[in-house]
Amino acid sequence: MTGTPFSRYYDTAMNTYYLNDTPLAEFGFVPGHASGSNIALSGAWDMPARTGETYRKWAGEDGVEPYVRPDDDYLFGSREIQLVGNLVADSEETLYEKIETFRAFLTGLPADAFLRCDWGQWNVSLRKEVKIVPRKTIAAVTLAFTEPAPALPDFSDATGPWPRQWILASGHWNSFGVWDDREPWYCAPRIGAIDEWLWESFGLAIASTGGVWDLPARDELPATLLSPGASWAPGGLGPHVLNLEGALSAADMEDFDRKIRSLTLLFGRPGLRKFRYRNCEYGIFAPEGFKIASIQKRSRVYAKFTVKLIEAYE
Repeated sequence: MTGTPFSRYYDTAMNTYYLNDTPLAEFGFVPGHASGSNIALSGAWDMPARTGETYRKWAGEDGVEPYVRPDDDYLFGSREIQLVGNLVADSEETLYEKIETFRAFLTGLPADAFLRCDWGQWNVSLRKEVKIVPRKTIAAVTLAFTEPAPALPDFSDATGPWPRQWILASGHWNSFGVWDDREPWYCAPRIGAIDEWLWESFGLAIASTGGVWDLPARDELPATLLSPGASWAPGGLGPHVLNLEGALSAADMEDFDRKIRSLTLLFGRPGLRKFRYRNCEYGIFAPEGFKIASIQKRSRVYAKFTVKLIEAYE
């Protein structure tokens, strides 16, 4: 590490992380970098997948029937949160003492704990293996938490008019759905929009729309008697999957959190979203939630956004 910038190895924000109000710094823990990121935390801003059966493919019919009504089993699963860093000591002997103390602390945690830092608080369980890899006076640590019931926006009455207060990229909405400073984030339906919103409303620049032009595979129907010369009995088209990737930009971590909550409300509320691309409109839903990765906290906050969408009919 001699001659190497400190920020290359550690969370440039030098955030303090707490488990049940105990600062991990007490054990010599120094936050590191999650994969592709310059902060130590990852997975904390993902939207979790829905649980149970989220759609049905009927034999002989094209596409899928989505279960997106308010009275469907509209529940969301757990979320995986990872925290990486290092235990740092003055000597090898001291390091192993810190490791044993840290292990004892983690072992004594209750089944339901909470993780917090400057950017939020999460109810978590430490169910998975904790990775601790010592090397001289530093030990790499990976903590993988499960958040059984993520705190999601209130979806009650979410099928009514769009609650514009969720879109908080900047400024304030007036009654026409336009920023008071006249930034053109809100618009009539157009290329690259979702529902009546531009992606820029959420701080997103969509870079890839994989699968948008694909023709889904055709199902094979069970048949005991085929027509002469036929090798199989074709049925309806299978699910049409669209994979969107883009970059999310926010002014700071507070704005980043607001944008994530807006995206969660967008993709999490009941019903189908209307995704417009070129001259086509797709009725889509996101049963697997979305992923936020490669977070970079600099003068602004940047992250990679990915979501798997399925086209459907109501």
